[in-house]
Amino acid sequence: MPARVANGTEHRSASPSRKANGVHSPATTATTATTAASPSRSRSRSPARSKTASTVTATTATSVTTVAAAASSDATLVKSHKKEKYVARKSRLDSTLDPPIGDDQFRGFHNLFGLGLAFFVVTKAADNLMKEGSPIEHDVLDTISRNLKEMFGAVLSVAGLAMLPVVFQKMIVARLIPQVLQIILHTALILSMLIVAPLLCIRFELGFTQSVYVIVETCVLVMKAHSYLASNRQFHAEAAHPDSSTNAADVSRKSVVYPQNVTLKNYLMYLLYPTLVYELEYPRTSRVRHGYVLLKFVQFWCSFFFLYFVVSHYYMPVLEEHATDAYKNLTPLAQFVYNLHTVSRLIMPMLFCHGLFFYIIFECVLNFFAEVTRFADREFYEDWWNATSFEEYARKWNKPVHDFLLRYLYLGSIRSLRMSRRSATFATFLISSIIHEMVLAVSLRVFSPYLFILQMSQLLWIYLFRQWKGLVYGNLFVWFGLIIGPPMLSLAYAREYYNTQ
Repeated sequence: MPARVANGTEHRSASPSRKANGVHSPATTATTATTAASPSRSRSRSPARSKTASTVTATTATSVTTVAAAASSDATLVKSHKKEKYVARKSRLDSTLDPPIGDDQFRGFHNLFGLGLAFFVVTKAADNLMKEGSPIEHDVLDTISRNLKEMFGAVLSVAGLAMLPVVFQKMIVARLIPQVLQIILHTALILSMLIVAPLLCIRFELGFTQSVYVIVETCVLVMKAHSYLASNRQFHAEAAHPDSSTNAADVSRKSVVYPQNVTLKNYLMYLLYPTLVYELEYPRTSRVRHGYVLLKFVQFWCSFFFLYFVVSHYYMPVLEEHATDAYKNLTPLAQFVYNLHTVSRLIMPMLFCHGLFFYIIFECVLNFFAEVTRFADREFYEDWWNATSFEEYARKWNKPVHDFLLRYLYLGSIRSLRMSRRSATFATFLISSIIHEMVLAVSLRVFSPYLFILQMSQLLWIYLFRQWKGLVYGNLFVWFGLIIGPPMLSLAYAREYYNTQ
C-alpha cells in the first residue's frame, strides 16, 4: 500500500527528496565543485632528483589532478542531479480551509488578504453597476474578449506542433527512425514553434495581453516538448545499455518504465502537470479536492480584477502622459526630471503588480492545475523575498523554469558541450535573457533590448556584491533592484512604443 503523507498525498515511489534549498543553481554548484576539487591538490608528490625535474613533475601532477578532479566533480554533479526526484509538498504560502489554524502561521494574513480582496471586488462591482449598468467594466470585457478567436487559434496551432514529440518517440520505439534523425526532428520542431508563434501574433494583429499569453504559452510548450524528447532519449539509452551501478530495487519500485510511458495519455497528462521537467512518474495526491479547485478559481479572478484595476488606474495613465505633446515639447533636461518623477510614481503600482502576478501564477494557476491533475509536488517557489543575491532570487522565484534551465542548459552544456561552469552559467543567462526579450519584442512590436541588457547585467551584480550573500545588505540590494528596475523598464519601453505610434 502507498504511504500516506500530509495534505492527503501518497507516494507512488520511495524516491529521495530534494535538498532543502531545492536544486543547485549554477553559482552554487560551481562553489560546491570547487570545494570538492581542492583536497585533491594537497596530495603528496614523489621526490625528484633535481629541482627542475621536481618543479615540472609537481606542476604536471597538479594540473592533471585538478583536471581529473574537475571532470569527476562535473560527472558527480550531473549524476547527483539525476537522482533528485519530486516529492509531495505544498507551496509555502498556500492556505486552505482544511488544517487547524494553529498549523498555519500565515493563516491570519491569508484571511486578511482574502477578505480585503473580496470587499474590493464587491465594492468595485457595485460602482460599475451604478455607473455603467454592468458589474464588470467594459474595458475589462474588451481586453479579455478582443481577438479571442485569433488568440486561441494561435495557441492551438502551436499546441498541434507540440503533439509531435510523442509521434517521434513512438517511431523511435518502433525503430522506424534512427536516433540521429530524431535529434534533427527535435531541433526542427523547437525552432518551428519559436518561429510560428511570433508570426501568428503579428499576422492576427494580437494586442499586448493576447500576444504575451501566446508567447508565454509557446515557451511552456517548447520546454515541455524538449524535456519529453531529451528525457526519453536518455531512457532509451539507459534501456539499451543498462548501468551496472543502477539500483535494481529502485527500478523494481517504479510503476512506469520505458517504453511503457510512450503513450498519448501519458504525454497529455504531462502537458497538464505544472512542471517543465519530464519524469516517468510523479508523486500524486489521493483525491481531487473540489472545494480547493473552486477556491483557486475564485482567487484567480479576484486577483486578476485587482491587478487590472491597479494597471488601468495607477500604471497606464502615468505612462500615457509620455505620449502627449506637452511632454514631447519639454526640453531634454525637463524630460529627464519628469522621467525621474515618473519612475517614482510607478514604484508602488509596480510593486503591487509584481506581488499580484506572483500570486496569480504560482499560487492560483499552478496550484489549480496541480489539484486537478493530483500533482503532489507543489514547491513552485521558495522564499525569494529573503534572497540576498540575484542568483538566489532567480533560483527561488520560479522553480519550474529554474529546474529546466539547470538540467537542460547548465548541466547539459557541461555534459554535452564540455563547457566550463562559468561558460555554462553565461550561456544559461544569455538564452534566458533572449527569450524574455522576445516576449516583449513580439508583444509591443518594438525591439529595444533594455530587458536583455538588464538581465545580463545581473552577472555583474552577482560578482560585485557576492560578499553580501547571506547578509541583510544583500537582501536590501535585491529589493532595491526589484523596486527600481521594473519602473525604469516600463518607462523605457513605453517611450519606445509611443514613438512608433
